[in-house]
Amino acid sequence: MKGGSLSNQVPDLYRGLHETQRQVAEACFADSDALPLFTKSHNFLGDLSAIRGLLDARPERDCFDSAVQEYQFGLSALLFGNYRHAHGSCLTQVS
Repeated sequence: MKGGSLSNQVPDLYRGLHETQRQVAEACFADSDALPLFTKSHNFLGDLSAIRGLLDARPERDCFDSAVQEYQFGLSALLFGNYRHAHGSCLTQVS
């Protein structure tokens, strides 16, 4: 890294990454095709929560919880433009 101390450059690097992620998310929010699909995918978490209530006493509960966390991570990665991570989380469009 050129110029300045490393301790100053590190925060600036992450501020730049954060700004890029914010811009990608705002582009999704402003896109009349993308926003309804993203909203539908997000709202699917409510359905998963209802299903989770049925699994409280079942051994599959922990596996289900992990799958929900991966879905949330994938959705967040997709929103912020981290497409490799979104794909790695096996995120699929909810029909």
